[in-house]
Amino acid sequence: MARQTAYPFRRCRDSSRPGRVFLLSSPVIDPAEVSLSIGVTELTPAQAHVWLEGGFESAVGHDSTAALLSSILVIPVSTNRIAVRLRPGDRAVALKLEGRLPEGRVLSEEELRTIPFRLIGIKVRSARRIRP
Repeated sequence: MARQTAYPFRRCRDSSRPGRVFLLSSPVIDPAEVSLSIGVTELTPAQAHVWLEGGFESAVGHDSTAALLSSILVIPVSTNRIAVRLRPGDRAVALKLEGRLPEGRVLSEEELRTIPFRLIGIKVRSARRIRP
């Protein structure tokens, strides 16, 4: 029997309403059974810092990645291995590494620094349930 998931939101087009703010170690978005309308933009470290300065929840799962982001963004980033399901009004800053990581290895902060990266800003504008 398929597990039913309740989504705690209705369709919402007002992206100005307060939402949660996340820091993600990758820009993977898994909407599950929901279709999201999002805005995506590349951010400088200074712009990302502004997005996060009012408070955020870290979803960075490895100490080395948290240390790298702390250095890049000039803010403390804690390790917090959680899954995030974005909702309308939410924003996120995501680290996008521009290379394929070695399989089965957790890279050190020094190794991560050798990989080109971008910071991606994500704003969720609306969502709707996908009918199976």
